[in-house]
Amino acid sequence: MTTTPTPIPGSRRQNPFQNVPIPVPIEGWNLRAADIFRERPLADHLERNRAWLQARPRTSNQIEDALFPSFALGGMESREVRSLLNRALWDAGFTPSHEDANPTWTWTDGI
Repeated sequence: MTTTPTPIPGSRRQNPFQNVPIPVPIEGWNLRAADIFRERPLADHLERNRAWLQARPRTSNQIEDALFPSFALGGMESREVRSLLNRALWDAGFTPSHEDANPTWTWTDGI
């Protein structure tokens, strides 16, 4: 006869891989950084991916690779794109771990 262990009340284990949000990358053809990284489209795309961004801390590289996998710089420099992304993350309520080009962003709701 097999007995099932009695769970301790209030000690339910959480599976960190259950219900993990999936990023929604920007899609389209002829995506140019000058169009994607304008204030409104960038804020809208970050809002669309808010659950994924808030799930755990991520670096700017991870965010850019997951949400913006393919775009043409089209006259912009990569450091300019990164600066716009970092500023938008800050405006959305995330806090960087440090002030270099690839900080780890944590959701703080602007605290």
